[in-house]
Amino acid sequence: MLKTMAKTAFLNALFLLPHNNIYSFHCICDDETERRLTGRSFDTQAFYGFVKRHGPYRPLDVLCAETALRGDAALTFDDGLRDVFDVAYPFLKENQIPFTAFVLSGKLGQPGYLTAEQLKTLSDDPLVTIGSHGVSHAHLSRLSESEQKEELEISKAELERLLQKPVRYFAYPFGDFSETTLRLVQDAGYEAAFAVEGRPLTRCNQGAPYRIPRLSIADNTLAFYRRS
Repeated sequence: MLKTMAKTAFLNALFLLPHNNIYSFHCICDDETERRLTGRSFDTQAFYGFVKRHGPYRPLDVLCAETALRGDAALTFDDGLRDVFDVAYPFLKENQIPFTAFVLSGKLGQPGYLTAEQLKTLSDDPLVTIGSHGVSHAHLSRLSESEQKEELEISKAELERLLQKPVRYFAYPFGDFSETTLRLVQDAGYEAAFAVEGRPLTRCNQGAPYRIPRLSIADNTLAFYRRS
């Protein structure tokens, strides 16, 4: 109990320091079938309201390169779900808000996920950055080194072949990684990798490009954005 309270107090204190925020979303929709694809979902109108209340927004690479920490934000979406294209993209496009989609290469074209054509449409828009989320959404730290290597390298190669452009960023499924994962993600050629640690981007983690923290935003994680 005391350990949990101390951790909560520490995280709350981070938001009092100069910081930027990287927000992580999954499912943005009201359809129960879609929402069952992930344990983290957000109502459509709640998403629109959240985006309007926060910001200003920067592309992910710009935000991570900023030396000034002034409360700017970046939007990211994990898994490559179809609602990124159907729900989030039209709204963000209309408002000229940049975002990054971390895609599971092995899920493309499956029910509830982006098709290859939808992903190419997103990738062709200057507002959108495409990153990898692996092939199969595996807990990387539970895999052997060779299996982790395959998840990291195959997903990158498949997305680059489809999109005909470099895939520079990786988001750890479940926010899960080990010291071996950190080494392998660098070896695979990614420039940065993103976790989900419930904390903002502060000076103390600016120098760790392969464990950049994000704030998970969903119906059941409201505390994260209330304090941001």
